[in-house]
Amino acid sequence: MQSQNPLMVRTAGQSASSIGDRLGRMRTWLDRNGIELTGFQPVTLSIDNVAFDAQFGNAGEAALFRAAFGDVTDPSA
Repeated sequence: MQSQNPLMVRTAGQSASSIGDRLGRMRTWLDRNGIELTGFQPVTLSIDNVAFDAQFGNAGEAALFRAAFGDVTDPSA
């Protein structure tokens, strides 16, 4: 489970076979918004179900990313 760190966002889980497209969309979004991550880590949720933990330098950037890519089932989101 993700900690309640406001600078950390866990993306919604998805099939491991579809992460390439998701990574591309996240990178495009980050570039478009001029946001640099301070950390990025893949997370295995279960067999063939992965997410990513993205860390940000400020809470505002994290909130924008959470709205676009966050896991809506995560109570800390």
